[in-house]
Amino acid sequence: MLPLLYVSELTRPSQTSMRYIGRLTKCVKCSVSMQINKDYQLSAAFTATDPLINEIQNQRFIKAKPNFTDNPQYFEIYNQSVSENGQVTITARHIKHCCYNNVLKQDISNGPQSNTPQGHWDFLTDPYNELLAFENNFSFYSNINEQVPMEIGYTKSDTLGMFLEELATASGGEYYYDNFNISLLSRLGAKKNYTLRWGRNIGSPALSLSSATVYTHVIAYADFTVKYTHDGTDYEYPVRICSKTPLAIPNASNRLDKIYMYDATSTFKKTTFDDVTSIGPFYDAYRTILDWRAYAFIHSTAIKNVQAAESSNLKVTFRQPLDEMKEIALGDTVNIILKSGHTVEARITKTDFDVLAERWNTLEIGQQRVLLSKYIAKTTR
Repeated sequence: MLPLLYVSELTRPSQTSMRYIGRLTKCVKCSVSMQINKDYQLSAAFTATDPLINEIQNQRFIKAKPNFTDNPQYFEIYNQSVSENGQVTITARHIKHCCYNNVLKQDISNGPQSNTPQGHWDFLTDPYNELLAFENNFSFYSNINEQVPMEIGYTKSDTLGMFLEELATASGGEYYYDNFNISLLSRLGAKKNYTLRWGRNIGSPALSLSSATVYTHVIAYADFTVKYTHDGTDYEYPVRICSKTPLAIPNASNRLDKIYMYDATSTFKKTTFDDVTSIGPFYDAYRTILDWRAYAFIHSTAIKNVQAAESSNLKVTFRQPLDEMKEIALGDTVNIILKSGHTVEARITKTDFDVLAERWNTLEIGQQRVLLSKYIAKTTR
């Protein structure tokens, strides 16, 4: 499809504020990149002869398909450059970024609260609670029904967007964005009956096995500074507090217990105390909070980035016809049969979609950005 140009008639965009300007008929390149729990980005280029070339402006919106199956999405233009021949190149980010413009009016932290992700969202966005600075234009759905301990308004969660980041971390969920509709799911994608096979559509695979960064438990710690005065002289000394007990990582497999020490210092607003009495009585309380920090870390993508995957360094060159890829989406799992005959399951963690040709540019799989790239066959419009 050709990308479409929109402008929001309100300073805080909503589904009803979008006004259609026109179709960008002289678009020469347009692609959308998507990554699990990270950004959706659009990049595009337009010739100087495009009738709407002067309408392509920062803080307007490009609407384009991000993949084969999803609805066209709004992307806010935030950067553009013009070449000597008048060609305009832009980059744009998904409309979800507007959540970062809605701030929490007050610190509402009362320690870790337990609720479902939907319950946390409903509490924060309820207009009667008056916790957001502006009207909320987004809807939210989650299929995660477990109670998730988190501290709304504590440290990072100072905007609605940061709250969403913290909610994903605390719940271990993965986001699916559809314009103003946000879904936090237990897992994106599905197991697909698709196989990459050595000698057929894989080139130069290498399998690396290591236990150097495989962990079974997590302890969270934080570093504090205590200041006090004695006989007119100021002193200070460091205090390190750890969570009470090592928390097990679900499904961790190792012959020996391996503990990962997670530095949670940055998650505390206050790390300096005036005297020993101000922190001494709260040692136990801080250790309890660090238990929650360890829990959140284990159920976030962070621990996955720490753990070494057995399929790391597996490099794949994709050579199958384009139509075989149409059924594969972000989060899906496929099989890889190595030269040795071993089968490795690999998950799609990032996609890059050619909006004009409606084909995949590249797909990345596994923890180490294994690249499935550059079709030999390329479709044309």
